[in-house]
Amino acid sequence: DYGQPPGELIQINEGLLKISYPLILFVLILAFRFFNLEIYYAALALIISMSISCILGFILIKNKYNLKLRLLTFKEYFNLIKITWPFALITIFVSIYYNIDSVILGFFYPYEYVGFYNSAYRILMIFLVLQSMFAIIIFPKVVKSINKTKKITSNLRKLNYLMLILELPLVLLIFINSNGIIKVLFGNQYLSASPVLMILSFNIIFVGLSIIYGSWLLISMNKEKIMALATFIGAIINILLNLMIIPSYGMIGAAYTTLFSEIIVSIILYSCIKKDIKIEYIPKKIIFPLIIILILISSYILYFHFMNSIIYSFISLVIYFLLIFIFK
Repeated sequence: DYGQPPGELIQINEGLLKISYPLILFVLILAFRFFNLEIYYAALALIISMSISCILGFILIKNKYNLKLRLLTFKEYFNLIKITWPFALITIFVSIYYNIDSVILGFFYPYEYVGFYNSAYRILMIFLVLQSMFAIIIFPKVVKSINKTKKITSNLRKLNYLMLILELPLVLLIFINSNGIIKVLFGNQYLSASPVLMILSFNIIFVGLSIIYGSWLLISMNKEKIMALATFIGAIINILLNLMIIPSYGMIGAAYTTLFSEIIVSIILYSCIKKDIKIEYIPKKIIFPLIIILILISSYILYFHFMNSIIYSFISLVIYFLLIFIFK
C-alpha cells in the first residue's frame, strides 16, 4: 500500500505550475534571440519567468485551499525540512551531473570552447523541457492507479511504449538537423557544437526512462530517498568519468559521459522498482522502432548526408510511422 494518491485536479494544477516556468523562459529567450538583444536579457528572462511562475503557483494554491499568508513556526519549518530533504538532495545531485562537465571543461580548455559545449547542452535542455511537459500531462493517469498493481503495470507499459515511440523520432530530428538548430539559435560560429548535440540527443530516451522509474514510480511510492541515492551515484560517476575523459577527449568525451551517466541512473532507478512492479526496462515492442531509427540515422550519415536535412527528416518520419502502423 503506497498511500492514497492525490486527486487528478491537484496533479493537473501541479503540472501547470511545473511547466509554466520553463515554458515562459523558453518563449522569452527565443523572443530575445529573435530581436538580437544582448546576453544579459537572458537573465531578465529568467527573473520574469520565475516571477510569473511563482505568482501562478500562489493563485492555484490559494484558490484550492483558501490560503492565507503567515509566518511558519519553528516546528513547522522543521517538519517541512524533514519531509522535503530528499527532494533537495535530488535537485542538488541532478544539478551536479548536469553542470559539472562544463566546470571541468573550463579547467582544461578556453572559455570559448566551453561555450560551444554549453550551447549544445542548452538546446538539449529545451527538448527535455518539452519532454517533461508531456510527462506531467499524463502523470495523473499513473497516480490514479498507484494502488492497483495490475492496473498500474498495464498503464505503465502503454505509457512507456508511447513515450519511447515519440522520443525516438525526436532523437532522429535533433541528430539530423543539429547544424540547422545550432545556426538558428546561436549562429554559424557555434557549429563546432553540432557533434555534441548529436550525442546528447540520445539522452532524451534515458531521461524519459528516468522520469518513469523515478519521478513517476519511486516518488509516488514514497521512495524518494532511493531516488536521491540513485542521483548521487549518477553524480559521482559523472564527476569521475569527466575527470578521466575530458582532458583527452574534450567536449565529445563530456557528451558521452553525460549520456553514460543518464543510462546508469535510469538502470538504477529501474532496478529499485522492478520487484514491486513487473515491467521491462525497455519494452520488447520498442526494439523494431529503435532499429528503424538507427537505420535511418546510419543511412543519413553514410549515404544521404548531401541531402537537405529537413527533407530527409520529413521522409524519415513518414517511413518511421508508416512502418510502425503496418507492423504494429
